[in-house]
Amino acid sequence: MKRLALLLALFPVFPCILSAQEGTVIPEDVFYLMPSFGNGSVVYRGQPPVRGSFNICAVDNTVRFKDADGQELAAEDTDLVQVSIDNVTFVKDGNHFLRLYPVSEDVSVAVHRNVLILTDSKAGAYGGQSQTTAVTEYSSFTAEGRIFRIDDVRELPYRVSETASLCRGQSVIALNKRNLQRCFPQSKDAIEEYFDSHKSLPANDISAILELCKLWAQ
Repeated sequence: MKRLALLLALFPVFPCILSAQEGTVIPEDVFYLMPSFGNGSVVYRGQPPVRGSFNICAVDNTVRFKDADGQELAAEDTDLVQVSIDNVTFVKDGNHFLRLYPVSEDVSVAVHRNVLILTDSKAGAYGGQSQTTAVTEYSSFTAEGRIFRIDDVRELPYRVSETASLCRGQSVIALNKRNLQRCFPQSKDAIEEYFDSHKSLPANDISAILELCKLWAQ
């Protein structure tokens, strides 16, 4: 346990990770899962990757791209399974995206960012509109449906939090003692010792989870 405490003290805090917070002006780097649009690819089940410049909206969990006029559009999400942006990988789990932080060859900490807009206003306050646009650069996409834009929600109060789970191979699994021992069998005793002392994991403290998993992956 002394070694664990020392490692937790020495490891750097990950600057891209958010602690739970509230605010009245939603920042762009909270609204999007990446700091800016970046080169990458979108993978649909049974299809080759579609390459381009993308970002992901944390409010409505849509993959975003821009047309020739610079207008921001949402990609079709049917059968969408994975997005890579600037060498960062996101996997689709239900209706939201998880950012993967690899900790071993086949195990990653998977982080879900939840951005909740706190308002009693009607849906029209978001200003979203339906649209359909032909996007010849991305033949696998349709740009249809209502999307939220940063200008629509910037002045609305919000709450943001991040929660960790595990991704092993292609499967997203719960972050618990049993799954941790399966993912890191070489550290089974250390994981048992941790849970004997702590009873549960701080699933919302992403930096702490990452450091623990990196330690157990050794």
